[in-house]
Amino acid sequence: MREADAVILASPVYVEDVCGSMKNLIDRMAYNCYRPQFAGKLAFVLVTSGTGATPHTAKTMAAALQLWGFVYSGALRLRMGAWMNEADLAQRHGKAVKKAAKKVYTGLKSGRAQRPPIRSLLVFAVQQISWRKERAKSVTLEHWRGKGWLDAGCTYYIPHRKNALAKGAA
Repeated sequence: MREADAVILASPVYVEDVCGSMKNLIDRMAYNCYRPQFAGKLAFVLVTSGTGATPHTAKTMAAALQLWGFVYSGALRLRMGAWMNEADLAQRHGKAVKKAAKKVYTGLKSGRAQRPPIRSLLVFAVQQISWRKERAKSVTLEHWRGKGWLDAGCTYYIPHRKNALAKGAA
C-alpha cells in the first residue's frame, strides 16, 4: 500500500458492515489513524451484496482510509449473487465498473490526492493541536516531530495544492 499511487479496498456486505477479514485489516492498520502513511494517495471502495448494499459498509472503509491519510475518491456498490455468472456481471455492472476505473485514473492523472478535502485538513489541524500540547514521550509524538508536522506553517502531512482559504478554514 505504501508503494501504490491508489488503493482499492473491497468487501462483501456482512450484516450491514464489512466482512471479518476487512475488519481485521482496518483494526490492524489503526496506528495509521495517528501516524498516517498514505497522504498523497487515492483510495476507492468496492462493496458487493447479494441484496441491496447499503452505504454503511462503504462508509466504514472510507472513514478508515481517510484517517490513514488517503484522499477518498468514491465507492461503487454492486448487487451480486451466487448464481450470477460472469456474462451477467459484465452486462449488469460493466458500465459502472468502467466509470469507477475512469474516476480513479482521472484522479491520479489530475493530482487530486495532492488537494486533500477540507475535512482532511481539519482532521490534521485537530491532531496537530493535540500533539503540540502533548508532553509525555510517545512513538506517535516522536513520529509527528520527525515528520515536521508540528512545525509552524505545516498544514497537512504532505505539501499540497489547497488554496489559502481552505487552509485557513481548516
